[in-house]
Amino acid sequence: MYNQLTREQRYAIYLGMQEGRTLTAIARQISVHKSTVSGELKRNINLIRQYIPKGTDFRNLTDEDIHAVQLKINCRPREKLNFSTPKDDEFFKLLL
Repeated sequence: MYNQLTREQRYAIYLGMQEGRTLTAIARQISVHKSTVSGELKRNINLIRQYIPKGTDFRNLTDEDIHAVQLKINCRPREKLNFSTPKDDEFFKLLL
């Protein structure tokens, strides 16, 4: 049976990626399978791809471009957050 990742697990994935840790190491830390971590990252990439098409060279994007996409994504309601937005969610305010 599939259980959704908790906010704390998602935050641990975020921190692990920032630290350059492997998917396996992150998965062990939060006690899930590596494919769960991979799926979570893929889901987030799909959100980004709605605003920045695949094949776009990120070196050609300005900080303002990235910030605009970040704002759009963080203002979108999420089912996993009971249809609130990451921007409004107290836990995720730590990341913004």
